[in-house]
Amino acid sequence: MNAPGLNRKGEPSRSDDADFFTGAMRGLEEELAVTPEDVESMKVVSMNVEYLTLSMDVITTIKLNITGEEIRHRWLLEAGDRDEASRFDLLSADLPSVVEKLFSKTLWHPSARMRIIQLLFQRHGVKEVASALKRRVGA
Repeated sequence: MNAPGLNRKGEPSRSDDADFFTGAMRGLEEELAVTPEDVESMKVVSMNVEYLTLSMDVITTIKLNITGEEIRHRWLLEAGDRDEASRFDLLSADLPSVVEKLFSKTLWHPSARMRIIQLLFQRHGVKEVASALKRRVGA
């Protein structure tokens, strides 16, 4: 959700997001060219504070009825704010694959790992994810 004031580009910020879901949908449209018709379901997972900007982020999981390749295509060719999503990558959502990716030398957004772990908690449960992370650290 945008707060009143200036956005990252120094332009007046829109503050017309009625709720978290409206804000998430606006972000999908602006950054990835994903439309409301593409959304199957949306769920708020948690709220975080971005430590670099001290902004509040609402973390949502969004299930789409389009493929990752369709998203990539739209992001590259149609998204108005495609520069905000500087990189796009597809990742299998199975627990072992995601845990391996979390420990890779990938250059991450400062809070990306935390967001992914929250998604794993929601999808697999805290105990199962914690066990998988401990096994990986011990490896």
